[in-house]
Amino acid sequence: HADGNLTESDLVGCLDDLISFLLRRSICGESTRQYARWLVEMINEFDGGQPRGSMQQYYARRGWPSDEQFIESLRTFPIYLREFGKARLILEGLERGLNPRELIDSDGISIEHVLPRTLGEGQSGKTWRQALGENWAETHERVVHVIGNLSLTGANSDMGNREFSAKRAILRESRFLLNREIAHAEDWTTDAIEERSRDLAERVAKLWPRPAGLPSTSTARAARKSRTETKQAKTRYWEAILPALQDLDFIDQIPQPRTFGLIGLPLTRKAFRYGLRPRFNKRSLSLLLFLRGDDRERNFDALLADRSEIENAVGSPLLWRKDVRWSTSTSVIELISEGLDPNDESTFAQQGDWFVEQLRRFHAAFHDRCTALAPDDTPRKMTPIRRKRQRWWTLVLEELAKSSDIFAGRRPPAETWVGAGSGISGLGFNLTANKTSSSVELYIDLGEGRDAENKLIFDQLQEQRQEIEQAFGEPLKWDRLNNKRASRIRWVQPHGYGQPEEEWPATTATQAEAMHLFHTALQPFVSGMRDTL
Repeated sequence: HADGNLTESDLVGCLDDLISFLLRRSICGESTRQYARWLVEMINEFDGGQPRGSMQQYYARRGWPSDEQFIESLRTFPIYLREFGKARLILEGLERGLNPRELIDSDGISIEHVLPRTLGEGQSGKTWRQALGENWAETHERVVHVIGNLSLTGANSDMGNREFSAKRAILRESRFLLNREIAHAEDWTTDAIEERSRDLAERVAKLWPRPAGLPSTSTARAARKSRTETKQAKTRYWEAILPALQDLDFIDQIPQPRTFGLIGLPLTRKAFRYGLRPRFNKRSLSLLLFLRGDDRERNFDALLADRSEIENAVGSPLLWRKDVRWSTSTSVIELISEGLDPNDESTFAQQGDWFVEQLRRFHAAFHDRCTALAPDDTPRKMTPIRRKRQRWWTLVLEELAKSSDIFAGRRPPAETWVGAGSGISGLGFNLTANKTSSSVELYIDLGEGRDAENKLIFDQLQEQRQEIEQAFGEPLKWDRLNNKRASRIRWVQPHGYGQPEEEWPATTATQAEAMHLFHTALQPFVSGMRDTL
């Protein structure tokens, strides 16, 4: 522009494109890690005759979210909580779009939550709870910070936590047109918030557009880190973070670094577990309490009744979700960090400290309550034999990872087996070991009442026995197990973890290689059954 090669209009357009690219990626949870490189690399992409067009092509290849992706993310994204500055940017942009002649003076202007952040104990709080419905606490957490519940106001103190009918009178007289739109609503319900969220998200997509005709997002994904690189990054993260847990006297066993983005720690054996989650896309950390089992809902309600005391002990508000979309048998209580990015290796030490400190607080708040709710669900202790099995599986899984990703993310258990899926529910690939033998197997068990189907699958695979064994390289054991519901196909070696540990490396490497060949030989035939089950 300074050289006279770019008009002022095109310069502004380039800056608008940059804002659109960064804003859309932020709301869609895309990583910021490569920005320092990308924004410099982009300079080399400039076409002297079409600088703006070349920039747009570059942004598209790096992952510029589409309207559909952006709208879907923005309408449910708790933007006030996660991206306060961008919430303000968007609201001011929306207001200018409605009223371009009215300048927005930032002094004295704040973001208003129409549904209040805190529901009081008086009549106004009661009115809001009734408007939110039976599961008002969970609904409140889900919608209070989304764009559809936010606006700009200079009368924040006047509105406070008042009920909607009182707020509406103030909003109706506001100089901001966004507020006058809200005042047209008869009631401020969950439906009203969600409808406004989608409407505003569609407007924002037009304010900061992604030009039509650019390469699709699938093309952009090809430029992102490969699956292997992502796994390596997660393993490096846990290698840096997990040693900090040694400072916690209530952690019996420090987990192994893994390629998954979640590490679980037992509070009780099954009903309650802690979870450590680096939120790479959201650039934050999360500490969770998972509730599972038949008494999950009852236990959740019992803890929710002590919410005020628990949050005081933790020192922060928590997200309480009795039901989650990704599981029908899990409830979650979650604490989210602010200001710690798991993509930033320079802050790994601080992130380890954060997990340790918050785990201490979680443990103080939840341990006695949870063990009282599930007194018979005490965790299993790490006996010498269980530690020995864990060392065995560490060697097997490390060796197997060199040739196959079928067990990727599995941490070495202290049990006699470890399993992985085949892509079909009820058909699993297992590694097993005892003191005198170790094996690999395909275990066939579709569940209660499906005995005949299990045998049919076994018989269909056995018809391909010659081809399967030829691919594996030696005969297998075909156990139809006529007196049982399940069936299995196995390879067994006469050595297990009872042999001297100095002899383990050769034996565990043999078991790992057997699983790689076994999976390679059987998986094509297993996958071919998907349409018939």
